[in-house]
Amino acid sequence: MSLIYLIYAFLFALTLGIRTYYSRKYKPDQDSLSKGPIYDRVLLALIGLATLFPFVYIFIGFPAFGDYELSENVQFMGLVFFSGVPYYLYRSHQDLAENWNPEVGRNAENSLITSGIYAKVRHPMYSTFLLWGVSHLFIFPNLIIAPMLLVLMILFLPQRIKREETFLLELYAEYAKYKKKSYALIWRLI
Repeated sequence: MSLIYLIYAFLFALTLGIRTYYSRKYKPDQDSLSKGPIYDRVLLALIGLATLFPFVYIFIGFPAFGDYELSENVQFMGLVFFSGVPYYLYRSHQDLAENWNPEVGRNAENSLITSGIYAKVRHPMYSTFLLWGVSHLFIFPNLIIAPMLLVLMILFLPQRIKREETFLLELYAEYAKYKKKSYALIWRLI
């Protein structure tokens, strides 16, 4: 395995560890979960597979028919992008704490979080997953593997964010004000 893929595997394991830790730490009230439309669930399953499929490529080279040349400098740039994924995922979970919910739904003691990383962007976890998808474009020299995660995220996020924000507007009167002063996916720099 090349150094690039070794570093990718380490960062992937770190990201998976962070997500697993917070998934076990904050278990939402199952009665409050909205499982969402089938479209949502199918895309989430495909996104999960798209995060694992690069390892099929790394270990067995499938699908080799989509391979193209990519310089190591470009791949290292992709690793730089990907290195932000574990940190921003950690920061998003840490700032959200017990308010995190894997589905659109309310936990027992929810409150609106608008500080920390949430002061800059309303959906930093989704931004993080987009960053992950973008990093694949630079890390993997394959026409199938490189865009797979990003394409699925682009299909998933608009409807998921719309559903989530509709829920939050109903739940919190102050969400409309927060929405006006923050961006959905891009960090507000000023």
